[in-house]
Amino acid sequence: MNSEDTTIESRLRLEGASFVARRTTTTWEQFLGTLRAALASPPSSSNDFPRPGLTDRELQIAALFASRAAPTTQQIAELLALGTGTVRTHLKRARHRLGAHGLVVSSREELRSGLLAAGYLVEEV
Repeated sequence: MNSEDTTIESRLRLEGASFVARRTTTTWEQFLGTLRAALASPPSSSNDFPRPGLTDRELQIAALFASRAAPTTQQIAELLALGTGTVRTHLKRARHRLGAHGLVVSSREELRSGLLAAGYLVEEV
């Protein structure tokens, strides 16, 4: 984890602890105690963060596109009875959502790796 990730995680932990403390305490001392206890806990692993929220269709199209068979967008469109433009739009949105979570997804192989890293795909044995 780089220093920027650590800073972001620390900020998220502080904000979360502050939110909980504001709603569960009545005095300033209780608030500070709750906040200190939450911040004293060890940082979570990066796997505890939610994965990118792909829609079912985005996931379906991205998984097909990233598969070892490497179908074209036209072939995916025919398979799913969709327009080619619709397939491209879903693929673009899936890449954008994965990219927003720090995953590089510019090539088929990177998209496949991103889907694996996000927990959407399981490595074939």
